[in-house]
Amino acid sequence: MFADDTSIQCSSSSVVDIQHSLQKGLNAVQVWMNANKLNLVKTFVMLIGTRQRVRAQRVKLVVDDRLIEQVSTTKYLGVKINSHLSWEQHIDFIVSKARSKIFAIRRMMPLPKNVTKTLYKSLVQPLLDYCDVAWSPGALKLVDKLKRVQ
Repeated sequence: MFADDTSIQCSSSSVVDIQHSLQKGLNAVQVWMNANKLNLVKTFVMLIGTRQRVRAQRVKLVVDDRLIEQVSTTKYLGVKINSHLSWEQHIDFIVSKARSKIFAIRRMMPLPKNVTKTLYKSLVQPLLDYCDVAWSPGALKLVDKLKRVQ
């Protein structure tokens, strides 16, 4: 088990071992946060693994008599990730943002072609250019989804 400034990780496979290791690490974090007058309001748990293993495992961690919520998706450093490390939620998020900006540009029509092009290049294209997709067997479907929006 190891921790950085935002996460605690454990490589065990047993639910009891995972829960014990995470609770031990969380207790140490809680002592440090109490000493520095910080709170754990935004704390949550996300187990990462295969669909079968994550679906079968639920952990119950407690801090200050408050049960920590277990989530399956979160936004971490600007990237939407899920418990299976799939890019699908992130791509869907970027596509919905791009489509809403395209819709806003369309509502302003008719505009001169150069203005429309400038709006597209400044509002929509940066979202699509910086949306990386990890190459995997399932990534082709996600790349096609991005291409359709572009």
